[in-house]
Amino acid sequence: MTKSPRFDSGGTARFITSNCAHRLNIFEDGSCARLFLQEVVVAREKHEFRLFGYAVMPEHIHLVLHPQTSFPMSR
Repeated sequence: MTKSPRFDSGGTARFITSNCAHRLNIFEDGSCARLFLQEVVVAREKHEFRLFGYAVMPEHIHLVLHPQTSFPMSR
């Protein structure tokens, strides 16, 4: 499997996509999607980013965010 390129330019909004392991449909169940979104809220408070939008699909997620600190998004 090839890795997607990662770009980490400071001061810009970021589009993040992440796939579930083995493309399992773990978010098809609404409770898993809600748990993921609760963790996004925790991460937002901890790492101080603005969340512009998100999509939770059955086997992957998309986030559009803007970090307010120098936290490297590639981590």
